[in-house]
Parts: sequence; structure tokens; C-alpha cells
Amino acid sequence: MSVVLDSSSSISGSDKTSFTWSHTVRPGNNRALVISAQCPNSVDCLAAATVTYNGVSLGAPVASKSIRPYTYVWMMCDPPVGTGDIVITPSASAYVDAYASSWTGVDSSGVVLPLTQYSNGYSISPVSVAIDLPAGGVAIDHFAILTTDGTFAPEVEQTVIAAQQTDGVSRSGASYKTDATAMTWTFTAIQPVTVLVAIGLKPAQGGDEPPPDTPPDAPASGSLQTDVLTNNTGSVLSGATVRWTWYQGAIGAAPTAMAHGEAITDGAGRFTATGLPSGNGFLLMSDSSGETVAYQPGSI
Repeated sequence: MSVVLDSSSSISGSDKTSFTWSHTVRPGNNRALVISAQCPNSVDCLAAATVTYNGVSLGAPVASKSIRPYTYVWMMCDPPVGTGDIVITPSASAYVDAYASSWTGVDSSGVVLPLTQYSNGYSISPVSVAIDLPAGGVAIDHFAILTTDGTFAPEVEQTVIAAQQTDGVSRSGASYKTDATAMTWTFTAIQPVTVLVAIGLKPAQGGDEPPPDTPPDAPASGSLQTDVLTNNTGSVLSGATVRWTWYQGAIGAAPTAMAHGEAITDGAGRFTATGLPSGNGFLLMSDSSGETVAYQPGSI
């Protein structure tokens, strides 16, 4: 199973007591939201900062480096689907660069793998941190450099999460890499102060492989398998593990997979599918071998 990027966003500003921007979390299983920020002020204004998404606090940071430029990372498990505001409120007026990324396929316990961070007052390019990830895990980093000179960039196999912030007395970037063993940044400035903080997201176990964009052929409406779902009759699927996918649209009309998951049916062959978006579509179920066992058109 793999951790997959859903969406990303960022903000930057100076001399502000609050930073607000919009972020969208799309439907998917085992979701997580990761927010990182850096502040080059002479006093650490992020140590006691509050961070919320859609009005809900992310709580205490999961990683930090309390050396200027002060850099922190917060995480929320199972953020609500939809578009909401991220609000970072530092303890005093500050300059802040911040990045947000939402993910699917993350271990539901919210496990963040052993944290690594690096700082050096006389850095020489490149700077790097090692990280130990299980297969399918993702490393996410935030690099901050306390200078306006030169350029900086992540190692070529790392993917930038959002546009680099290059205004102000410090600059920063954020990136990610699947199955990473290290996170690395290069820069051209001469011996600047740098901070590199990295965390790892552990992949969820089972039921989190993304569904195909194009569904397999579904059984005709009215089949025994359909009756199990629509009329709660029979025991064909009782106590079975099924994987379900909600497709927006209709079969034969290029439907889009919008949500998926895994469940165990009850005695009547029923189960609960969560995180489904509104609209017309159909639910497709398959057994452990991948064979389609039920098809249910409907509207949410």
C-alpha cells in the first residue's frame, strides 16, 4: 500500500498576527493533513502558535527545530472532506512561510515515523537528513534558509509540494518523496543558516490501493448479487471482506472513482461506505480475488 498526495497549498506574509488560506481535502480513505511553517523572527513566534483546519485544532507540533529560522510541522488525521480554511496564529506579529498537503493511504493511527531534523549556522551545500520508511511510506520535509542570496532546490527525485516562498529575510520550500531514505536540498548561498525538518508517513495496511479510474464490467441490475445489496436478502456476502468503490457518473460514460475502501459485510450482506461525495453514481464491490460481486446504482 502507498501514501498518495491529494492536494497542496501554501501562504507567505510578513508582520501579521494571523495567516489564513484555503485548502481542499478530496474524498479518500485514511486521510491526513500535514502543515509546516517557518518563521525567521528573532523570537520564536511559532512555538505557541495555534493551527486549525476548518475550525478544528491540529494540536501540538509533531516535529520542530527551535533554531532560527524556527520550523514546525503539525498533522491532522482524517480531516473533513471539502474546502476549508487553514489558520495559523503565531504568538506575535511575524513573518511566516507555510505549506499544507493532504494525503490518502496514511496509517489510521496517525503514526509519524521517527523525526529527523538538521540545522547549521555555517551550512555547506547540500544539506540532508536520513529517514527510515517502510515500503509505500512518504517523507515530507520543510527547508528554510536564512538569506536572500542565491537559489535553492530539492534533490531531483523529490517533488515540490507547492511553489517556493522567496520573499522576506528568509526563504523556504517543501517537498516529498515516496520510499525515501534521505531528504536533500542544495543551495548556492555561501555558508547560510539553514534548517531542514523531515517527517515520515506510514502507509495504511490493506484496502487502500487506489481503485481503477475505469471500472470493470458490472453485473446486470437485478442479479442475485445486486439483491444482496438492495434487498438485504441472501447470505452470499455474509461476513465476507469486500472492497468497494464509488464512481461518479454512469457505466459507459467515463465515470470517475471518487472514494474507495474495504469492509466486512454483516449477516444480510450489508456494510457501510463512508466519505462518499454527493451526486449520481454507482457503488461497485469486489471480493478478495478482485472479482466483481455486486453493483448498486444510486444517488447520494
